[in-house]
Amino acid sequence: KTASIKPEVALLDTQDMENMSEDDGWEFVNLGDQQSLGIKTAGLEEKATACQMLVCYAKELKEGFVEYTEQVVKLMVPLLKFYFHDGVRVAAAESMPLLLECAR
Repeated sequence: KTASIKPEVALLDTQDMENMSEDDGWEFVNLGDQQSLGIKTAGLEEKATACQMLVCYAKELKEGFVEYTEQVVKLMVPLLKFYFHDGVRVAAAESMPLLLECAR
C-alpha cells in the first residue's frame, strides 16, 4: 500500500505560501510570477523503501512471487516516470526484469 501512495502537489501563490511551512513536510520551488510549486515530501522516502522491498521480494521469491506479479507490474510501470523521487524510479526499473523472471 505504501508503494501506491500518491504525492501531494500544490501550485501556490505568495498569499497561500504564508499559510504553508516547510516544517510540515513540504518543499517549494519558486516558479516566478509570484507562484511556487509545493510537494509534500514526507511520504516519498517511505514510498521508495516500499518499492525497493517489492524488488527484493521479486528477486528472492522468484516463481513464489508469481501471484503478485500482475498487481506489482500495474503499480511499477507508471512509476518509471515518477519525477518526484529517484529511488522510486530506480526501484521501478529494477523490478521489470525480475517480474518477467517471476512470470516465466
